[in-house]
Amino acid sequence: MKIKKMVATAALTIAAVGVAAGTASGQAQVAGPSISGVDSGVAYTAAVAPDRSNASVTRAPPPRAR
Repeated sequence: MKIKKMVATAALTIAAVGVAAGTASGQAQVAGPSISGVDSGVAYTAAVAPDRSNASVTRAPPPRAR
């Protein structure tokens, strides 16, 4: 019984380490050089330099009240 528990624990540990090693080495990817959208009525544009040295976010002015 004790050996079965040790084998089960070792198998689970090996599986957990394998999953962690496989997912921890991932690198985030940028969807594209720029994205834009509207969130809660605020328009924005976000852009990233091709070499990822800088990024900028521009907010569009709010619409004028009539």
